[in-house]
Amino acid sequence: MCGIDSLPPRQREAFELICIQGFTETDATRIMLPDSRWSTPIQQYADSALVRMIKAYDDKQAGTWEYVQVRDKTKKAVSGVPQGHS
Repeated sequence: MCGIDSLPPRQREAFELICIQGFTETDATRIMLPDSRWSTPIQQYADSALVRMIKAYDDKQAGTWEYVQVRDKTKKAVSGVPQGHS
């Protein structure tokens, strides 16, 4: 999936739970934020992830996308196009 590796960890987790694995926002919230009463943050993570992935897809189609893989907050992002992502 174009852009999934460039998502911040929370956005990626929400997107994977809701859009790929089919969890409801409420169930995804129970996993990601077990003490929260509200699913709004998880919905926002998933929505933001989808927007970023659509932009990455559009940029890739236009030939302007630069692959950036997000690792975690303690490590710098890795730039460049790894094998299989061209």
